Amino acid sequence: MNETRKTPQEVNEQATEHAPVMTRRELAKALRVSEPTITNWVGRGMPCFYIGKLKTNARGSKPRFVFADCLAWVQRGEF
Repeated sequence: MNETRKTPQEVNEQATEHAPVMTRRELAKALRVSEPTITNWVGRGMPCFYIGKLKTNARGSKPRFVFADCLAWVQRGEF
C-alpha cells in the first residue's frame, strides 16, 4: 500500500470541505476524554496536522484534528 502524504494545507483544505477542524480542547470534549489523553494519543499516532511554527508534537505546538479521522482511529483501537 503506497500512500502519498498530504501537506498540512491540503489536509486543512480537505477537512474544511468535509468536516470541521478541531483544537485539542474541542476534540477532548467531543470524545469525552481529557486534553492530556489527546496529547498522549497524538504521540501514539492519532491523525493530526500542525499550524504555526512548531510542526511536531512538542510543547507549544498547535495540532488540529479532523473529528471523523480521529473517531475512526479511536474506534479501530489504535491507541
